[in-house]
Amino acid sequence: MTEKRFIPGQTVTDVTVLIESRLFDVAKAELLWNGQSKTFTKEPSVDLFKEFSKIVIDDITKNNLLLK
Repeated sequence: MTEKRFIPGQTVTDVTVLIESRLFDVAKAELLWNGQSKTFTKEPSVDLFKEFSKIVIDDITKNNLLLK
């Protein structure tokens, strides 16, 4: 979602970025893990999504939610 704010003499455009990830056990149709991040930025970048992905993988691994 893009939001424009008007300040006298300038226009500021903010982008709302909402990223969500879920991990399911498909055999049991059970939600094992859910993560969500919401941020505001002028220019969303691929790095934002890469960082979120790293956090997701680290937390899922830390909580031993993946079968080996």
